[in-house]
Amino acid sequence: MISHAKGIFFWDTDGKRYLDGSSGAVAANIGHGNERVRDAMIEQAKRFPFAIF
Repeated sequence: MISHAKGIFFWDTDGKRYLDGSSGAVAANIGHGNERVRDAMIEQAKRFPFAIF
């Protein structure tokens, strides 16, 4: 059971750390829990949270 993730790693509920080799380019390029990406997503959602084109 996965507890949490940060960067390119995730941890199970026993505290064991694993390299995330299954998320591909997303985990490799920006990592899990990237605060800059999270903040940009929040700011965008505040301005325009939904659109249908």
